Parts: sequence; C-alpha cells; structure tokens
Amino acid sequence: MTTFRKTARLADFTMPATNVLPAGRFVEVATMTIPAQQRRYFGNGGIINGVDDRGIFTMILNTSDPAPVAGTSRLVVSDANRIRRVFLREDRSEDLATGVRLGLTTPGAQQDSLLIIEYMADAGATITSADSVGSIPLTYTAL
Repeated sequence: MTTFRKTARLADFTMPATNVLPAGRFVEVATMTIPAQQRRYFGNGGIINGVDDRGIFTMILNTSDPAPVAGTSRLVVSDANRIRRVFLREDRSEDLATGVRLGLTTPGAQQDSLLIIEYMADAGATITSADSVGSIPLTYTAL
C-alpha cells in the first residue's frame, strides 16, 4: 500500500464563496470528496521514539474586511450521504491561528466519502473563502 503525507491548503477543499455562520451552531465550511481507489486521513505523522513528527494544522476564517472570526473548528469524516459522521477533533480559533499538532487520525475517508471542516462562530458572521487561509496535514493512501 502506498502512503504519503501532504499538507493541503484550505483552498484545496471545496468552500462556498461566502458562508453565513450563526452564533453557537456548527456549519460545514469546507469539504473534500475522496476520489476512487484512495483513502485520506486528517493529520499525519505521530510521536515516534520521542520525536514529534505530527503535522501542524492552522486555519483562520476571515470576513471580507478581513477580520478573523473567533470560534471552534471541528474535523469530521463522513460517508457520501452524510449519514454516518465521525467527529475527530475540536480546536479553538486562537490555537489554530498559531497552529496545533495534528497526528494521523482514524478513521479515514475512502472513495466518495468526505473530509469535512465545520465551524461554530462565537458571534454571527459571514466568512469569505478568498480571505480565509489554512494549512491542513493529510495522509493519502491508495487502496
């Protein structure tokens, strides 16, 4: 099985041009549909023999001003129909601005399934994909 690490940009995910985030409710802000014969996982690396080799996850969602929107992000793996959803991790925007370590997380998503980033804003806001940035470590494997 072939495995490799990649650090994806937020722009590598599918995002609407603008996205309204109501206060106190998680909303899908970015998705990645997995192509045929592949499996992808959020995160990469791990702590091996005392060496921290985990990828760094950063993300800043901005309004068109641009002004960062404070809130909580959630990483989700979902089947193609968005029925079976597994929540993997939640992080605060303050931590994501400087970066958090994200090792390989399981389960992964395979053919036609989705990697999803959800966000819950502290106060209502409208984010724009053109003004938002992020760096998301991923692990790719071929089936």
